[in-house]
Amino acid sequence: MIHRDMNALVQFYKENGYVVLKEATKQDNVQTVIGEIHRLFKEQLKFLGIEVVKGESDAVILANVGRLFHHDLGRYKATLRQVNKLFSVQRLLTSDSIIHFVKVLGLEVLSFPTDAVFHCMVGDLLIPDGYMRLIAHQDWPAMQSSLDSVIVWSSLMDVISETNFPLEVIPGSHHNGLLPGITNDHVYEVAPSYYDIDHFKPILVEKGDVIVFSSFLIHRTGKGETDRIRFACSTRYENVVETTNIQRAYPSIHTRIVDREIKTKDFPEKQHVAHLFNEPAET
Repeated sequence: MIHRDMNALVQFYKENGYVVLKEATKQDNVQTVIGEIHRLFKEQLKFLGIEVVKGESDAVILANVGRLFHHDLGRYKATLRQVNKLFSVQRLLTSDSIIHFVKVLGLEVLSFPTDAVFHCMVGDLLIPDGYMRLIAHQDWPAMQSSLDSVIVWSSLMDVISETNFPLEVIPGSHHNGLLPGITNDHVYEVAPSYYDIDHFKPILVEKGDVIVFSSFLIHRTGKGETDRIRFACSTRYENVVETTNIQRAYPSIHTRIVDREIKTKDFPEKQHVAHLFNEPAET
């Protein structure tokens, strides 16, 4: 549901490069995503024989996420990667309200250049050679498709404090297009001489709100306290029939590599599969 006048939302987006869509995702869908994410962590803990903290509060989720991180970093990272593929995440980021607004912005034929992204921000859980707070960057170099492409970012938890890893943006910076920068493993870092750090603005949102912003908007992740956790997910929408996208023959910078080498030796064998088709179906 979007409460504000649509024309006002579009005008705000054009001027500032972002807009907040209030209650753009259903609370039930948000809770489903959170529940499934938490379950993935708990299942790994149970497999490892580690006690699972009971409950579904943010503090409990933080405790279970932390336990997997400290006991098996490899499984922790694998769990994070798996979240990107959840159907519930895809459904959340393609709600009717989101699709309607993106099309009102002028994107006609929609496509997704890559998978959704899960953002797990936990104060004191730092992956070696990974990242916790992304520096000032633009997303268009990670797409290089339509000029009107947008990012849809949805927080799965209330971000009503500047100490809970809010998305921070420089309003209006999208008007400058692609700025000089440096490409590294995670992000296209905008050269510091092209923005004023004091111009960053934290965007505070509630669970179920969605931030839509231009792929040229300068943004980063804000600071958070060590005892806080913030889950969010995002995806990118591109307009396939945008003029320059047609001229450039629908460019795609993402490659798909399928490694068909069997990763687990002697798996699966017949007994691993047979029971799936022999047990009566649940109704």
